[in-house]
Amino acid sequence: MGPNSTLFIDHTKRHAGETVIDRGDSVSHGGGIDFDRLQPTGIGVKQRRDTNANGTDHRTPLWEAYEGGGVVLLDEVDNGNPNLLAALNSALSNGHCVFGSGTVVERHPDFRVVATANTAGLGPENGFIGRNGVDLATRDRFVTVQVPIDDMLEDALAEVHIGAATIAELHMMFQMAAKANLERRSVGKEQPNPKAIVKTVRKLRAVVDVRFRGSVVSPRTTIQAATMVAAGFTLAEALVAKLPGLTTDEVESVLRSAGIEIGS
Repeated sequence: MGPNSTLFIDHTKRHAGETVIDRGDSVSHGGGIDFDRLQPTGIGVKQRRDTNANGTDHRTPLWEAYEGGGVVLLDEVDNGNPNLLAALNSALSNGHCVFGSGTVVERHPDFRVVATANTAGLGPENGFIGRNGVDLATRDRFVTVQVPIDDMLEDALAEVHIGAATIAELHMMFQMAAKANLERRSVGKEQPNPKAIVKTVRKLRAVVDVRFRGSVVSPRTTIQAATMVAAGFTLAEALVAKLPGLTTDEVESVLRSAGIEIGS
């Protein structure tokens, strides 16, 4: 979530050496997992059921990625119809989904969905007056990653555009920084403790249920938090990712009320 989130996803896939298929700009790179960018007004039922007048099914980008593996980007997800997005909930959560005129498709283990937005999915905010709220059941299926403006990137872009550096040098610098960050996380990674995670999530749920009815802390939060901790995130980071739309002060208050140390 943030002003550069779509660009961030594009570059993440490209630096991984995987295929990028941008439906808007027709750009492709590398070999590996397909990357599909879908506008929110074109997803949902249409992406699952593209059948012509003769009853012939046409495979959609979502269908291809779901069955064969790939990353699907729901670009500007808060600019779409929440009812259409809700039609994707079963595909996001289950091990199978119905496509076309009734074809049951098993979910590929490498199928991933990333959604970008300029809001927290709670409706208009910060000048984005035309944005829609995203249904709570849909939001619960994602973790939220804030993508603020990067001062280091902004400095580097200024250097590139005045001719003091090249794009290739910029790419190399950020690749090295990303590698160093991943190595740092792997060294300082928490030892996952399933019982501690569940206990903390339940404390968080008790606080959120009372104070923030627009948020939900479901068993998916437990699953997602455990997965993120195993990947090198702290438990606090994982739980913050499930509290979109709250201010920094509200998040800190909730975490303290749940007995979670800030920065832990």
